[in-house]
Amino acid sequence: MAEDIIIAPIAILATFGIPGFILWKYFNQRHQERMLIIEKGEPNLYKEMLAAKKWSSPLRMLKWALIFIFAGSGLWLGIWMHQMNWYPEDIQIACMLIGGGIALVIYYLIAMKMRKKDATLEVN
Repeated sequence: MAEDIIIAPIAILATFGIPGFILWKYFNQRHQERMLIIEKGEPNLYKEMLAAKKWSSPLRMLKWALIFIFAGSGLWLGIWMHQMNWYPEDIQIACMLIGGGIALVIYYLIAMKMRKKDATLEVN
């Protein structure tokens, strides 16, 4: 009975408090960086800071698309293999990991091929 009284606030705090704290720290840090730029009076520094984060890499979405496609296909294959009674249920996780690994290898090969063509391309 007393345990229920303690568990509920801890669950609420863990559910909402921890993600809220992380978001607060993230936005607070970003605010401090921007205020420092304003204090220095250098508006071009902000543009350089955004460019340094490398959000504009065209290969970034390719990597995630390949991972989701191959991990999803691995999950589908694992479920199918389990339903056919060929393997135990653990095969689903193994197939997902193998699919994700294959996706990263394919991404690496594509990225290196594209980087040879364009030396300024960032591979992350």
